[in-house]
Amino acid sequence: MSPKTVEVGGKVTAQGRCVTPHGFSIVAPDGFTQVADKSVKRAGGTDVKVTFQLRPSVKPGDHLFVLLCDTVEPAATAKVVPAAKKEPVKKQVSKVPAGAPQTGGGPVDEPSSAGWLIAGLAGAGVAGAGGTVLMRRRPAPRS
Repeated sequence: MSPKTVEVGGKVTAQGRCVTPHGFSIVAPDGFTQVADKSVKRAGGTDVKVTFQLRPSVKPGDHLFVLLCDTVEPAATAKVVPAAKKEPVKKQVSKVPAGAPQTGGGPVDEPSSAGWLIAGLAGAGVAGAGGTVLMRRRPAPRS
């Protein structure tokens, strides 16, 4: 059996080898439905590989499978466990904004406003420097 332990609703595969040229049969427990048979007939026997789906009604516990090959009856057990509870997915943020994103105007929307601001500051600096120069160059009073 593969896997040896399976959750309710999962799948389990019975594998074995029948060394007789005749067909085989697998006796599966109640609640197991065959979904695939990938068995291969070879010289000297059959490689058995049959997959079963567990129905949700299967009770947890050990369940016996029997492979019938003429007079040989190998058996294997699959352990069924309850399905694990899945945790709900948590949101990344506690408050999700609604509607379209709100964007403001600003230097990004009007790149020319940044240029005007720089030009205005440069002009003020030049005017201030010019005023300082004029204040220092006063002619001496005449007597």
